[in-house]
Amino acid sequence: DFGVDYRRAVYFMLSLGYNPLDCSKDYIKEVINGGGFAVGVGKGGGIVGWFNFDSLGCLTFSNDIYGNGNVDVFGPYQVPYSASSCDPDMWADTADNIIA
Repeated sequence: DFGVDYRRAVYFMLSLGYNPLDCSKDYIKEVINGGGFAVGVGKGGGIVGWFNFDSLGCLTFSNDIYGNGNVDVFGPYQVPYSASSCDPDMWADTADNIIA
C-alpha cells in the first residue's frame, strides 16, 4: 500500500492567438469532474477520475482550493502568439507572466 497522494489544482483557460475561446468555464468544470469523459468501470469520469483510475486510486485532486463548492477555473486569458509560431516555451513564459 503506497497510500493516497492528494493534490490541489486550479485550472487556467488560455486562448492562444487572438481568437476567443469557444468553450465556457462551465464546460471546463464538466470535463474536469466527469461530464462526457468516462473512465473505468465505476470510477466516475473526468480528468480527476482518469488520474484516480490510472494511478490505481493512489492520486486524487481537490479542485476547490477555496472551499466554496466550485471547481477553481480562471480566465480566459489571451496569449498573444499564433499557434504557427510553435514555441511552447515562449507560450508558457507568457502565460505565466499573464497569470501572475
